[in-house]
Amino acid sequence: LKELDEEVKKTKLLFQRRIGEDGKTYTKEEFLIKFHDQQKWQDSKKPEDDDRPKWTIKDFCGPRLGAVVADSFTPQNAKGDTDWQIAFMRTLGRTGSVQLVKGLLQSQDVVTSLANKIFECAKE
Repeated sequence: LKELDEEVKKTKLLFQRRIGEDGKTYTKEEFLIKFHDQQKWQDSKKPEDDDRPKWTIKDFCGPRLGAVVADSFTPQNAKGDTDWQIAFMRTLGRTGSVQLVKGLLQSQDVVTSLANKIFECAKE
């Protein structure tokens, strides 16, 4: 995990932005190409009003990961059967058994499916 953390720090630098002498916003690479000065980059201001949309892992990957989990314990023949799905969830809730849910998820190897989906999201 330490190596991953170091790579994240390096990659984050690629996405940081600063305001150049001309008032335009640049990534570090763009800034250095335009102004050829590392010190100016360090001295320049970050944009106060970043025009990039707010981005979170939860918003980006969450719906896809939720779908992986839901699909993992929904039998193929029940995918379009709303009544079965409601009955299944209510029955599952009445069991009071987290262990049963864990067993369902483990039997479907959900961790591997989630890992694959996370990897797919990360490659986008």
